[in-house]
Amino acid sequence: EELFHYIEHEVSRRLLFLNPSFDRQAIIDEFHISKERVGAAFSQGSKYDSMTQFVNDLRLEYASKLLVTTDLSISDIMTKAGFSNASVFSRYFSRKYQITPTQYRRANSE
Repeated sequence: EELFHYIEHEVSRRLLFLNPSFDRQAIIDEFHISKERVGAAFSQGSKYDSMTQFVNDLRLEYASKLLVTTDLSISDIMTKAGFSNASVFSRYFSRKYQITPTQYRRANSE
């Protein structure tokens, strides 16, 4: 659990998740730990079912901050957050926050 929290903190702090090719191998290379330790950190210390879910969650949190703190278009935010498909971004965002990115921006800018 401690290892996962360290990885999560560093990946978030350094915005490593914005790299389109960020994956398990990137964590192994970046933190110099074995794939078994990475697997154990995720399976025992995290709430995520997969590496993809972890990365998408970090990207969605980043996008939500950009929606509130910038005037960038939704499309630009989607791209900056590491998503390449608008419908996928909108679907994941709506699933996580229960509202669309546009609704989120409106609700959090008042």
